[in-house]
Amino acid sequence: MTDVLIQGRALAGSGGRGSAGPVPSGPIPPGQAAGGQRGRRRRWPAPVTSIAGARPQRRLSVVGVIRDAETVLVAGSPSWRCVLDDGTGQIDLLFLGRAEMPDLRPGRWCDIEGTVARRNGALVVWNARYRLHARSEPACR
Repeated sequence: MTDVLIQGRALAGSGGRGSAGPVPSGPIPPGQAAGGQRGRRRRWPAPVTSIAGARPQRRLSVVGVIRDAETVLVAGSPSWRCVLDDGTGQIDLLFLGRAEMPDLRPGRWCDIEGTVARRNGALVVWNARYRLHARSEPACR
């Protein structure tokens, strides 16, 4: 029977020749990536910090003010749509399954984080993580 590799470690087959013995348990040691490669860590690009630099499939982390908010239908389901403006551009924030979000109203400052996508030709962030700031005050960075 053939041995199977799981996270770079051999999982013994039938215990016959070529068996690697028991599989160690616990976390992968520091500096060892899955697959047994030491010292090779996947580096993700830093999030974009302005709407002007936003591109589909990139992370966006930005502070801005909500310019518009309304309920829209997405695939027949009510969703809350906000337009966020950071001074370099505007982007839609869509919160699926939410007919209303009382805290996300025009004039409110917040930071958001999420992955940028494209919907009907416009850039959007679906179900963004957000943090509200005091009314009418931009965040200090």
